[in-house]
Amino acid sequence: MKKQNIGILGMGIVATGFCQTYFLNQGEIDKKMGTTFEFKKVLVKNKDKKRISELPQSIYVDDFDQFDLKELDIVVELMGGVSPACEYIKKALE
Repeated sequence: MKKQNIGILGMGIVATGFCQTYFLNQGEIDKKMGTTFEFKKVLVKNKDKKRISELPQSIYVDDFDQFDLKELDIVVELMGGVSPACEYIKKALE
């Protein structure tokens, strides 16, 4: 089965719900999509803050320059607000 690498911008309430919903339904989602998803990077304000247990602490970064876009197939923006989310998405689309 094919694998897609995901990067998430932000890890607040919405992003946490997104991840938890995926992990709760992972088998069914992967089967329907014909791929598996691997969370590779999560950009947050404070990378040392404890977050959902399904994601390893090592994938959290607090600097967009550490958010390696070359290793990602999908970027999900769940930061809220306009700035810096808009700038980050523009860079991802480039």
